Amino acid sequence: PRCLSNVSLLIVLVCSACGDDQASAKEPYIPSCQHSQGPSCRHEGGGICISRFEGALPGQLFEELADAARTPPDSTHWMARDALPSNTFEKAARRVANVLGLGPDEYSSVEYWVKSGPPKDNWHFDSHEEFDDCAALPYLSTILYLDDLGPPTLIFSKTLYDKHFEDPKAGPANDTTYLSWPSTNHLLGFSGDLYHGVHTGKGIAKHTLKRGIVLFNFWRHALNDTLPGEQCAASSEDPACGGFGTDEAVDSRPAAVPLLMLGEASGKDFVSRGEETFMRPLNFKITYRLHQSRATVEGCKFDKQTWKRNCVAGAESPLVAIASSLKKVQMLVPKGFTGNLTARED
Repeated sequence: PRCLSNVSLLIVLVCSACGDDQASAKEPYIPSCQHSQGPSCRHEGGGICISRFEGALPGQLFEELADAARTPPDSTHWMARDALPSNTFEKAARRVANVLGLGPDEYSSVEYWVKSGPPKDNWHFDSHEEFDDCAALPYLSTILYLDDLGPPTLIFSKTLYDKHFEDPKAGPANDTTYLSWPSTNHLLGFSGDLYHGVHTGKGIAKHTLKRGIVLFNFWRHALNDTLPGEQCAASSEDPACGGFGTDEAVDSRPAAVPLLMLGEASGKDFVSRGEETFMRPLNFKITYRLHQSRATVEGCKFDKQTWKRNCVAGAESPLVAIASSLKKVQMLVPKGFTGNLTARED
């Protein structure tokens, strides 16, 4: 299948007993759940997976999804990879998997839910929330934007797999941060173990019905309660199973959005606070820097009252990578936690 950037996906196997890197029994650590089934999506050589597509869903399916999102499910829901879609969200999930080139080697189940307005729990790791005694992280996380309103998504190169969690350059993309602006029917996909959130800033108005998003997280583990029934073939081209279909015009299919690489951040510093629980509380602070002045964020002026943005010429790309953005990572609780998740698996 097509990878996120047309590069074959590779699961990075990390040694479970690597000499001096192995932590002592007294050092705080977090065990990895079996549901993680290994580290999240990586390209050959260990780089993160990140990509974006415009026109992700066909027009009719997108309109149906946007309408269904107005009365969203009251919690997260799951579907097996080969299950025949039973609702609009599951039809969209199958389509998203096809757009990203995900097949049996990449996922066995997908989790989906809906959000809008300002985030309640902003900075976070995506995880399987039913488990509180270990860390289960998806293979790939995705965001499907339903409108072009609101502040941008920020994705940090910081994971629980980092061998030295407090080192801002220890992540799979060093100290780079990725910024993604909302745009209608755009799909953002990224490695499921990356710390991320929404860059809101101070004084932002609260709009509960703006910045609508549907999230699809792809997992390697199979669902235990899958019932037998009609199924979709993993490589199905049937539109009912997320395929593109023989009658769909090639020029109407999703188009990849190029990643705009920016130089070292030279603007203001910001702080995000992480509060997680994986067997034990995990609290930390990340200081990051953007190309931001009082008027613009990465070349775009964002109106905190209307949630609209206006970008200057040359800054129209909705997906940018900011070099040397991560400045400091400070572990608050527990003291002595160093990361290296897969090397500590129980």
